Order: sequence, then structure tokens, then C-alpha cells
Amino acid sequence: MQVAASVSFAPEKLLVRTKLGSATHHPKRSGVRPLTAAWSGFSSSKPPEPVWVETHRGVPNVAVVKPENPCKVCLGKGKVTCGTCEGKGRTNGLQYRMLPSGMWPTWCKSCRGSGLWYCQSCQLWRLAEESPMQLE
Repeated sequence: MQVAASVSFAPEKLLVRTKLGSATHHPKRSGVRPLTAAWSGFSSSKPPEPVWVETHRGVPNVAVVKPENPCKVCLGKGKVTCGTCEGKGRTNGLQYRMLPSGMWPTWCKSCRGSGLWYCQSCQLWRLAEESPMQLE
């Protein structure tokens, strides 16, 4: 079981970078909170004091737990290329005659313009949405 967070040490502070935001050295901002539960699994000595984590405003501290055996279809990413637009996010509609070939580019309705679908074989997205781990 792996947690998607990388830890880097500084002489006076511990910084944690998650996939949702990045930590900085500024302890006087409103988004800075002490980090307590991150050291529960470590067997090293006591962390330097004070220990702080800063995230962007409005972004929760969530660590996505990836399965140990990745899916063979999406390789553990949780998403695959959209089959309708082939990963482009756009399709050519024939409603309007605007371009010389008679086609008009529109957003893909299957993937909503992202070019990706959720992987139906492993459903990694359900694991992340139903049981997120909180770092607080």
C-alpha cells in the first residue's frame, strides 16, 4: 500500500508535497496547519519541531491509495483514452457548415472534453472517491 505523497526535509521544517497542492516555507499564512499523523509509520527519531504543512486554500489533504497490483488495461492510472474522440477531447460535428469540409469541431460528449474515460476493468476511481485517506 503506497501513499501518493513525497516528503522532503529542511533543517527547520518538514515539507509535504501532495498531488493536490504544494507545501512552502511560509508559516504565517492562513493555510498552514501542524502535521501530526504523517509520522505514525516512521521508525526514525522524533521529527524537528515545529512541523507544518501548507496547502492551497479550499483543497483538502487527501492521499490516494493505489492498489499493489496495477490494472493491465490502464497500468494503475485509473483512466484510459476515450474511444469516441481518441483522446483529443473534440469531435467533428455535422450540424453547421462552417469549415470548408462541412464539419464543425465540438467537445466530445462521452468524455466531456478531457479525452479520458474511467477504467471500467479496475475502477480505481471508485476506491479514491469512496474511501479517501485524510492526512489530518
